[in-house]
Amino acid sequence: MWLQTSLPEVLQKLALNNWHLIRASPRAQFYGQLIGSSLSIIVSATAYTLYQRAYTIPGPSFPAPTAYVWLSLARLLRDGQLPQNSASYMVLFAIIFGVIAGWIPSGIAFAIGFLNTPSFSLARLICGIIEYMYHKRVAKSGGADIRLIVIASGFVLGEGGFSVISLVLKTYGVGVASCWGCSGGIYAGCPT
Repeated sequence: MWLQTSLPEVLQKLALNNWHLIRASPRAQFYGQLIGSSLSIIVSATAYTLYQRAYTIPGPSFPAPTAYVWLSLARLLRDGQLPQNSASYMVLFAIIFGVIAGWIPSGIAFAIGFLNTPSFSLARLICGIIEYMYHKRVAKSGGADIRLIVIASGFVLGEGGFSVISLVLKTYGVGVASCWGCSGGIYAGCPT
């Protein structure tokens, strides 16, 4: 709960600090945030409406994994008992994280990993390893080489763009173009 309520405040402070460091106009930042916030209302409401028309929310395609985490916590608080031997694991991991605390960026990174689905967290782990290997072996100018960031941004933009296109097509009843490469049951539109 802390993460959901405090993250916007932290990001706001980071944005203000960054704008101060680059000596940008506070007025320009205010108008930029005002325009961005206003547009995000329209975009978010439109996207949710499209998703709600195309899919059942929550449902098999969108199971709302964070809701399951909170439901499990509520059940734990209601029943009042942890699984057997959980106390020893808590002590063990408290010691481990206490020892390695100087080498990890933040405990919040681990909390976000617990709240997200494994596909989300594992994709970032794999990409982080690829980025580390790239900078260790290929990049000639250390951290100044931004080609990998540009490529990754292109992938993210492409995925977002195609997800909107496929969402609109699904809303109008257009199914999958091909099930090539899918084994039974992986994609909801493919036959099992």
